[in-house]
Amino acid sequence: KDKMVQEEADNGFSGYAETEKNEASPALDSKSADRSKKKMIKEDGDESLADNRNGAGEKKLVEPKIRSYFPDTFFWSPNTITDSQGKATIKVKFPDSLTTWRVTTIALSKNFEVGVEKIDIVTKKNLIVRLQAPRFFREKDIVYITGNVHNYLPTDKEVTVKLEIDNTNLGISHFADKPDKETFSINENNMKNTLSKKILVPQNGEAKVDFVLKVKKSGDVKLTLFGLTDEESDAMELKFPVLEYGSQKKIIKSGFLAGKDS
Repeated sequence: KDKMVQEEADNGFSGYAETEKNEASPALDSKSADRSKKKMIKEDGDESLADNRNGAGEKKLVEPKIRSYFPDTFFWSPNTITDSQGKATIKVKFPDSLTTWRVTTIALSKNFEVGVEKIDIVTKKNLIVRLQAPRFFREKDIVYITGNVHNYLPTDKEVTVKLEIDNTNLGISHFADKPDKETFSINENNMKNTLSKKILVPQNGEAKVDFVLKVKKSGDVKLTLFGLTDEESDAMELKFPVLEYGSQKKIIKSGFLAGKDS
């Protein structure tokens, strides 16, 4: 008989799958799950920082768990032993990726009989944020990045979208409301480490917020994108290298060494 497998992960979201056979020695790897929806967006002028405190007439925003661990493969067990009924239980902690995971199980009996089974497990949330940014930054660049919000809650939702930067290697200038030549006109004396605004995201839809950043100096930087509501919230954190201005060159020189210390 078919059996429903319910996994409750420690990081706040769940996975589920249907299977016909007992598993042994599973390995998991990710498949992309495209949940792209047509977008509707309504923005207001409130750019005040979002926090988790009650405001006048406003509901308290839910504090999210920040997702930061996104591996392609996260579990491998080459020698799982089943009981006399051919059953085995393995506890795993799912990463922070919201996607479809492929479980591949290969079983080997004492008589060298082999069985293979594959199932899918979905990890998901009702409110999801995604940060779209380049793989690295370079000094003096002016960068355009996007925060996407997906709403799978039962109703349309007002979401406070906030971007945070953990150091001064980068600075946030403003929102890129209209992608024209004025988008990249920035005031370097008015750079911020955090910036937020409220948008309306339709039920089963998505919306986006575009930010304009200025790269100040080399090093590493951590960007955190928040999507905050009074019902469910989400946040994701990504780390990026900031490269020095210029390009790498190899310089070859020749010479002679002489003396006792050479």
